[in-house]
Amino acid sequence: AMTPELDFIKAEATRKLPADVALFRYARFVYANLSTNPNVLGSPLQFPETSGEDFPEFWTAYDRIYSTLKGHIRAGMRDRLFESVQVETAAEQLFALLEAPLGRPRRSLAHTEKAAQQAATLTLKALLRDPKRNDAVISQAGNLEI
Repeated sequence: AMTPELDFIKAEATRKLPADVALFRYARFVYANLSTNPNVLGSPLQFPETSGEDFPEFWTAYDRIYSTLKGHIRAGMRDRLFESVQVETAAEQLFALLEAPLGRPRRSLAHTEKAAQQAATLTLKALLRDPKRNDAVISQAGNLEI
């Protein structure tokens, strides 16, 4: 169920995008994929009785996805595109936003595209140093590809 995110991370690594554009594209894709992927049933995180030793493949993939989010935040701070934040805390909060679709039934593609765009925009606005850059980032990010 996490393969699309891992494939996206791999493909995006070949692009040379500014950190804010990369974060926007990443957030939009993750939200959209979790909204539409029929193989996403939830997460072991939702079950308190599971530990890090359960589902090792899941945790390896999860760590890669989470590390990518933190990497985008760090890169944006380094490039002075993002406000200075505690990376771990910001990543946890943004990841919670992006995982919101896990608790809902699947939605139409049209609804998903709008919701993914909004989630990515909220993610971006939470971090951008210059809010005027928001429209340029969205324009550079291009269309959603799911």
